[in-house]
Amino acid sequence: MNPADFISQFSPIANPVLGVRLPVIQLEEKYLKELNLPKETSNFDFLRALCKKGFLALNLKKGTKEYDEYTARIKYELDTLNELGFTDYILLVWDVLNFCHENNISTGPGRGSAAGSLVLFLIGVTKIDSIKHGLYFERFVSKSRAKKTIIDGVTYLDGTLTPDVDFDAEFYRRGEVLKYIETKYLGRTCKILTLNTLSSKLLIKEVGKVLGMKAEDEMTMVTSMIPKSHGIVEEITDAVNGLKDKNGEWKVKPVPELKEWCDKNPLIYETSLKLNNLNKNFGVHPSGLLISFDLLEDCCPTQLSSDKDLVSSYSMNDVASFAVKLDVLGLRSVSVIEDCCKSLGIKPTDINVNDLSIYRALQDLKSPHGLFQIETLVGYNVTQKVKPKNLGEISAVLAIARPGALQFTEKFATYSNTGVVDSIHPFFDDVLHETGNLCLYQEQALKMANKIGFTLDESEQLRRAIGKKDLEKIKSWEKKIQDKIIENKLPQDVGEVFWRIIEDSGGYSFNKCAFEEETVQEETRGKIMLKDVKVGDKVKAYNVTNDLNHFVEVIDVIAGSKELYEITIEDGRTLRVSLEHKLLCEDKVMRPLKEIIEKQYRILTD
Repeated sequence: MNPADFISQFSPIANPVLGVRLPVIQLEEKYLKELNLPKETSNFDFLRALCKKGFLALNLKKGTKEYDEYTARIKYELDTLNELGFTDYILLVWDVLNFCHENNISTGPGRGSAAGSLVLFLIGVTKIDSIKHGLYFERFVSKSRAKKTIIDGVTYLDGTLTPDVDFDAEFYRRGEVLKYIETKYLGRTCKILTLNTLSSKLLIKEVGKVLGMKAEDEMTMVTSMIPKSHGIVEEITDAVNGLKDKNGEWKVKPVPELKEWCDKNPLIYETSLKLNNLNKNFGVHPSGLLISFDLLEDCCPTQLSSDKDLVSSYSMNDVASFAVKLDVLGLRSVSVIEDCCKSLGIKPTDINVNDLSIYRALQDLKSPHGLFQIETLVGYNVTQKVKPKNLGEISAVLAIARPGALQFTEKFATYSNTGVVDSIHPFFDDVLHETGNLCLYQEQALKMANKIGFTLDESEQLRRAIGKKDLEKIKSWEKKIQDKIIENKLPQDVGEVFWRIIEDSGGYSFNKCAFEEETVQEETRGKIMLKDVKVGDKVKAYNVTNDLNHFVEVIDVIAGSKELYEITIEDGRTLRVSLEHKLLCEDKVMRPLKEIIEKQYRILTD
């Protein structure tokens, strides 16, 4: 039987993919009673009542400018969410976070674009007041991006353009959260498959070893010649031949030594090109959950992971076309904070982020170990130069300690330590002053675009291109900016300065939402500062036989001057670690780098 005849035996797909249909959200009677709402209350009216409760708790005085600003923002956000069909998604997320709160499961303050929503703050999903921190709702939901389709009275959303709320939960209790979701959406939820591809560095290394019988050392030398751009490994062809933009300028400069090696080894090079970006193996998304309207058996094939968890057989992007993807991250840092605060008899929210002793401790750090985000060598070095004196400067340190932005370390450190700042242009001083006239955050680019005349929705499109480092899309904005400057009769140099900032931002700017509040509690570890720990002290150790209350005695204090080695792992990431640093291997065992090299263990990259 030929393939066409075989295929013709089967009927068309019973459930064509029309978009994401949100799971059914049923309001529990106890919550309706708490808000004095009747049983027939719609989901939107329930969400509005939740917001009202949160708003009243702010105790804003009626008739003030602040009161009017908050009420206008709430109305705008609620109307937008309702119009675009996102009400049930917001309630789905609220329900999960509410379960955590009712069961004393600690959660993070919020991260990413969700921090821009005042509604999420009022209903307790985030702990970040977007108005107070100058964050935009358009970062979370933009009318220009969101799309919905109504077919036979059913609303389907474009899954690639729906809101995305990621949240952090206690590492040791994340399983309870997952169990709640699995029970509530029985037969409609599972973990999500990830596909690992043969990328340029891994690819040419493996082909060289297998096909060319090359030694490990030689192939490591070859892969080290493939450059990175803004933290992303370049394609082999671009590294060999170079890549120019439309103006004939080098986007990627060729590497002569790499080209010479490839010319001498044409079979390895040409074979690598043929295999480039093919799927290598699959893994499991570390935090993503699929939640479907339909039973999984009717809409998505599944399989079992090595841990016997149910996993979609579709990858993340395919899953997003028909189901909700919810990220529930289990962070040890949240557990550490919660346990430390319990030991001190306080709540995380009780910590005074303006306490100068916190920042003095950071400025005098001899070792950054255990400090979230700052414990990396890069983060520590930036901290030592900037010497942050407030929460805003900690946020800036985390934004600068990234590929591309590191070049601005000295400039920001000078601003932080002297207060002296050179104006890029008076028109933008009010937007950039807090970061020493550096456009560190994507929100700053959004605000600047809005200031020269673009709507917030239009400005969000530009910010999105910056966030994705889509240099071609960013380039398309050059003429739009010129036209807007002329339309609004602004000085030409305003447009030139803004365009120069946008071009640079495409390589380095970070989103402010992710760290505005996330590091509030991270630097406090109890009554003894890290720099003051001495031999004989008893300090808490985590993840040791999973014992939350495990205390160990300090027997030595080490300055941390071990020699570091740079290694490149299979997914293309480069790490700087000592020979004693332990890494998770493919057999789920932690081993020191020295042993991994000697016995050729494979490092787990999922």
